[in-house]
Amino acid sequence: MKTYEYKRQGDGRDSWKVTDSVTGEIYMTFDPPSREVANWKLKAILDTMGLLPNISAAINSLPEPNKTFANYAWEYSQTVDQYSPTVKLIQTACNLTDEQVNTIFNQAESINI
Repeated sequence: MKTYEYKRQGDGRDSWKVTDSVTGEIYMTFDPPSREVANWKLKAILDTMGLLPNISAAINSLPEPNKTFANYAWEYSQTVDQYSPTVKLIQTACNLTDEQVNTIFNQAESINI
């Protein structure tokens, strides 16, 4: 017999896990697709909030080689995934809740020029 487990993640995403209730074997998991916005849009919102200096400081405080990798990702990525480790770093550095991060991404998505 299979069991289906629904879980609301802390970041607001939903996930499912299908497990054999006798053996405990996991058949599959379903995670929601990533949510990406243009890097420039995210930076524009964060700049208007005065958060860019906090983010630069957080990235520069990382040990190498993660510091170099995060700098390249932050500076040169075309898009930013809301559920990426980079955004988790930003969230921690700026003391943002999951709901605030979601609002920032909503605002970034809504920019039309």
